[in-house]
Amino acid sequence: MATIDAPGTVPSEGLRNRKQQPAASHSPRSDSTEHASPSLDQAPREAKNSDNLDPDVKVLGRTPDGTVFTVPHTPDMLSSIFDPRQPKTPLDIVAVVSLSLQILLYFALSRPAAQIFFFLYFAFWRASYNAGLGWILKQQSEKGLIIRQVKQHGWMDAHRRPRVHHWVKQQLVTKMDKDYVFDAMPLDYNVWLMFRSIVDVILLNDFVAYSLFAFSCTRLPEGHSVAMHVLRWIAGWTLIFFNLWVKIDAHRVVKDYAWYWGDCFFLCLQSLVFDGVYEIAPDPMYSIGYAGYYGLSLVSGSYAVLFVSLAAHFSQFLFMTFFEGPHIERTYGERKPIAARVPLRQAPFNAASRKAAHADDGAADVTVQDDKVASVVSATTPTQPSQSAQSTHDADFEGPTPSQTERSTALDTDDDTSDDGHSRAFKRTALRSSSNDAIKQHLSDIDSSSMQRPVTTLHDLHHRIFRKDTVVFRNLDLMRANDFLLLIGALYALFPLILPSLGPRARLTLLFINALAWRTFHSFGLGVALSRQSDSKWIVRHFLKHYHYAQPQDAVFEAFSHWKVVYNTSLVMTYVSFGALAWNCYTPIGRPDWTVGPELLRHTLGFLLVALHCWTANSSYEVLGPFGWLYGDFFVDEYPHQLYYTGIYRFLNNPERSMGGAAFFGLALIASSKLTLLMAIVSYVAHWGFLSFVEGPHMRKLYGEAALRKDSGLTKQLKSQWVAAKDSDLFRLAQEHPTIKNVQGTIEKVQRDAAEAFEEFFRQSKPRFEGMLEETKVLLQQSKDRLLIGADDASLVTKISSQGK
Repeated sequence: MATIDAPGTVPSEGLRNRKQQPAASHSPRSDSTEHASPSLDQAPREAKNSDNLDPDVKVLGRTPDGTVFTVPHTPDMLSSIFDPRQPKTPLDIVAVVSLSLQILLYFALSRPAAQIFFFLYFAFWRASYNAGLGWILKQQSEKGLIIRQVKQHGWMDAHRRPRVHHWVKQQLVTKMDKDYVFDAMPLDYNVWLMFRSIVDVILLNDFVAYSLFAFSCTRLPEGHSVAMHVLRWIAGWTLIFFNLWVKIDAHRVVKDYAWYWGDCFFLCLQSLVFDGVYEIAPDPMYSIGYAGYYGLSLVSGSYAVLFVSLAAHFSQFLFMTFFEGPHIERTYGERKPIAARVPLRQAPFNAASRKAAHADDGAADVTVQDDKVASVVSATTPTQPSQSAQSTHDADFEGPTPSQTERSTALDTDDDTSDDGHSRAFKRTALRSSSNDAIKQHLSDIDSSSMQRPVTTLHDLHHRIFRKDTVVFRNLDLMRANDFLLLIGALYALFPLILPSLGPRARLTLLFINALAWRTFHSFGLGVALSRQSDSKWIVRHFLKHYHYAQPQDAVFEAFSHWKVVYNTSLVMTYVSFGALAWNCYTPIGRPDWTVGPELLRHTLGFLLVALHCWTANSSYEVLGPFGWLYGDFFVDEYPHQLYYTGIYRFLNNPERSMGGAAFFGLALIASSKLTLLMAIVSYVAHWGFLSFVEGPHMRKLYGEAALRKDSGLTKQLKSQWVAAKDSDLFRLAQEHPTIKNVQGTIEKVQRDAAEAFEEFFRQSKPRFEGMLEETKVLLQQSKDRLLIGADDASLVTKISSQGK
């Protein structure tokens, strides 16, 4: 299925996003934020059901040469092919015959032969889909290959190829409704209709071949109880029906135009509205839209079906990565000049974050002196701005508002021995204020007449803060001291692996302590530092107190620069130390046959959890960028930050909270170790605490409660589905069914009986407990008296013996 995106939509920046957003496009398709851009990753904040559109409204299309036409209605694929009352085209007959032959071969072949045949047959159709259609669509999207070939060979030209033209016309007229006129439609649309019929043949054969392969591999695994078989089938068929709902709901939203990659041939001028399944998961047709593969794997109970499903699903993601993603970006992506200079005044801010970034009049100015293009962002303008600057600022913003983090802080300094009296006085003043106050104090001493103050651009600010900073091991350069330190730290974490003198238990204990120490430092140590930085600029004030700066705002950038290295090193060491523990706890499988027992499934699920963690982290980084990933909004107030619930944050408010520990539990599953599982639980709980008590309060303070979304897309969709299910007749009839009522009555009776029994037990046991308590007190008193009497007797004997001597 094709995915499409409208030009000029909100860019893919998400929650905790601190990157600059491109200026809004002037495309007619992006005038209203109420309509979603037709993108799987970019959806509206307030979705509406596309089925509510007036069916009489004609949808317009535009070909690449500018021809505008009315898009006719396309019939349903299943009814047009399988409904005997509908007329059939030659391609429909080919599809029906090929599917019928597959079913006949399934019953004619032996079980081993059927498995081999349908595996190869499915591989052929899957390759035709992902590789064949992928290459053809990519060429059509980039070069217009299909349309060019049709024009070159005249296949739809009545004068050059009359027989081919007549056959194609008969095919399409038979297939379409009465509102379709072949000669009135543009060539691009007719070619797309023909391409659509060919795609139907591929998709149907691909689906049936996979299903028959799975059925030919179906077995009852040995050693499973009846309950296990029942649960496996229930879970499998649940996933299959869920997959069916995803496909139906996705087709309801995108219609045939996006389902069959219509935007490779022409553009639909109607903005699609993405709701339903598109609010549950990213790229639902390629992600949860293949849940049926794993449902059928459960039903069949075959590892062969599971791994074929994984391979087919992976090939579908390759299709999306190499064709669909670039095609959407090329067709609908907003074109921007290289290194575009966007003034900070025009960059997006929430109301609360705007106050933090523009703490005084005339914020977002740059100081450029001599021939250096330093692009240094000033937090504020001089204390007494000019009248023109004041009027300009009043036109842009409502008025001056103090920064949220701005406050006076009394600090002591013992730098009175400095030779420069002015520097000493200035330093004492800076230490008694926050970093923002220090910047204002310094700038107030500078003669504005000798300085040029052009408008600061986001490009210059971004490249001043970030210079290919190391993220995990990305941009690693051993010529930089920070990267060298990072590599040494990683090697240190792996050093316990080469300690032969330690015993097994001591070795595991040392590794566990090492992983626990890094987790404690990462979640609690850095968490406390970030919390204090959010409340009182503690880290910045530390640098201001102990180091000299020609420009006090440089302390902010240096503090953030050091923080980036410390945080990334701690992050890497946390994962490396956990991996070392899991490696040493791992016990290789001793059996020669991995398919016996749960070992193969355990390894498969473990690696899938690790892959899920990597995908989640990469998706979060794509949305947040380096500024959000490294918590830059705790330090730099001037950098624009705006909340956009797009990308992975469209579906989950905080992916780190729900899926941030998947790799830990995946490694614990692979290692099959209780010690590793314990460390995974500790890591998950510690990171949950960091998100709840450090990041959450800072976001509420920076963005405000109103800007934070309460329910994610997944939660909202589940709630709506639950409300719809409760209001349905089936749910009401189920509640009124006598069996259900009997079960509810039995449960309520058991609850009442249990409560009464507990109350009766407590009432009868209370006197006994009181008696036991009194007896215990008496026994304790008697024991005390005996101890005192024994001590007196011993002293008396000692006294008599001494007198006798």
